[in-house]
Amino acid sequence: MSILTGCKEKAINPEDDIPLFKDFIEENIDKIADDPYISSTLRPDDEMYEVMLKLQRGIPWSES
Repeated sequence: MSILTGCKEKAINPEDDIPLFKDFIEENIDKIADDPYISSTLRPDDEMYEVMLKLQRGIPWSES
């Protein structure tokens, strides 16, 4: 029975969170990050950077 009742719960709508973050979004919408590699754990001076870059570009492992 607990499985059936669990399925009746209302799904969370991510858009409900927009009012909570609206001020933050409006303040930061036009900001540009100082670090172009902000979303990456690798930097150009890391040993694995070139290897990962080649893999992402579809160059086979044997050639890299």
